[in-house]
Amino acid sequence: MADYIFDQQADTLIKSLRRFSTRMTLFEQNVSHSLGVFHTDLKCLDIINESGPINPSELANETGLTTGTITALVDRLVDAGYVTRQNDPNDRRKILISSNKEKLQDVRELYISLARATAELCDRYSDKELNSIFDFMKQITNVVQIETGNLKNTK
Repeated sequence: MADYIFDQQADTLIKSLRRFSTRMTLFEQNVSHSLGVFHTDLKCLDIINESGPINPSELANETGLTTGTITALVDRLVDAGYVTRQNDPNDRRKILISSNKEKLQDVRELYISLARATAELCDRYSDKELNSIFDFMKQITNVVQIETGNLKNTK
């Protein structure tokens, strides 16, 4: 692995983001275990819930997973009751996957303590500081999404 030289602030931020990502991944693995699903299933459920109804090909593109993997993943989420399949009203040959809003309450309950702690942490910052944090989170999410696509294209 090549060493890259960044200024001290960028290096500190990159290391902090990696630590955060690792801890968040471990938290979410425990959530997924509690729900009886795989971690990737939980993350795809997040995407399905964020996007609204989505077809399996779009989900595959969003995640970088193969369509075969997505089929098995959706089968597991359907069997667990977290999503439903329905016909696409615009194209009868396609299906859409939607989250089951009632079943998502099981997921929300496991995140409520983290949400409360996050809200308490937000109280330490001014509105201006929070707006900067929100902007950064939006921008870094876009960067990671682009980089995910770049990795997918190197296979």
